[in-house]
Amino acid sequence: MNIADHTSYEGRDVKWIKDHFERKLLFVDDSFQRQFVWLPKHRIRLIETMLAGFPIPEIYLWQTDTDPDTGDSKYSIIDGQQRIRSVVGYINNEYKLRKTSLNKDYQEWSFADKKFFELSPEQKAVIWKYKFHIKFISSAVPRSEITKMFLRLNSTNMTLNPQELRHAEFSGQFLEAAEAIADDPIWRENKLFAEPEIRRMRDIQFVSSILIYLRRGVVEELSQSNINRIYDAYNETYTERGDDEKAVIALAQAALAVGGTDEELKKFLRSKVHLYSLMIVCDQMPKEISNQDVSRRFKAFVAAYYAVEPDKVYDTPTELAAVEYRRLTTEGVQKRYNRTRRIAVLRRFLETGTYVPEVAPGPDHGQGEEEIIDA
Repeated sequence: MNIADHTSYEGRDVKWIKDHFERKLLFVDDSFQRQFVWLPKHRIRLIETMLAGFPIPEIYLWQTDTDPDTGDSKYSIIDGQQRIRSVVGYINNEYKLRKTSLNKDYQEWSFADKKFFELSPEQKAVIWKYKFHIKFISSAVPRSEITKMFLRLNSTNMTLNPQELRHAEFSGQFLEAAEAIADDPIWRENKLFAEPEIRRMRDIQFVSSILIYLRRGVVEELSQSNINRIYDAYNETYTERGDDEKAVIALAQAALAVGGTDEELKKFLRSKVHLYSLMIVCDQMPKEISNQDVSRRFKAFVAAYYAVEPDKVYDTPTELAAVEYRRLTTEGVQKRYNRTRRIAVLRRFLETGTYVPEVAPGPDHGQGEEEIIDA
């Protein structure tokens, strides 16, 4: 069947959308629809788009039957449920247009931080009169074809990783700082992040881990839920932002200086676990330690890291440090103890050229480093 032959294209204002949705004449068919819920930023940006006078993507409605008492047609929402829910929810004062989630060009507009009832009469009228462009599909089209159409419309969707979700949900100070740092040429010039990593915001996620260290210390939990809480805590107010942006770049420069021009050391630092560890060590290293000594020890450490085998017994400080560090980067990298111990081993060796065996770790509930600091 050619669905296009059974499709009409019409405009309907928000009043029509809201009335039909609340009367359940527009409904979501759970048999094929996913109940994906937009994040607050998505909803706010939709209303911003409407108030700014820009068009939004068309929606698809499938006529299913007719109410026998009123004669009203009923429509299944094939595509557009979140747009419909968002505009109806805003008119019902379920959320405000949070300033930090608005595009920078509109953060000072009079509708910023306002719910619908707080808008001016003119702004309310803009929303009520806004036209949704709708493709109405006839009831002559069978459900099986509608399901195929739904799957095709959604076939380009990609599962978002945690950082991409944060990018969608947050738009305040912490995210802006992480993005600004990630845009610095130092990362690309030294090939610390590959293009696929950049496209999936792995660079921003990594930078976030360093910012979290600067604000909360190395023992701060790096689970995705805690990272979200920190993003929220610094979303609107981040007074240390300027200093932290400079500090992260300085730590990256210091880590690269330790590696120098040696290609093997550069390769080592392209692993985010190693780059993270060395950047933290550079921050903690006493200033009076010779850079030349640190670089020399680091080169010996990396060589040993690649040479040692887990089942063999070693006796030199370089080999002992490398064996434990390697174990801590390959077993339970998500554990908070492993992260802090790994940094301690590397720092002591680079600072003094010595190794002190670990003390049996206590209970550790810190999770999630594996997701933000990729091996």
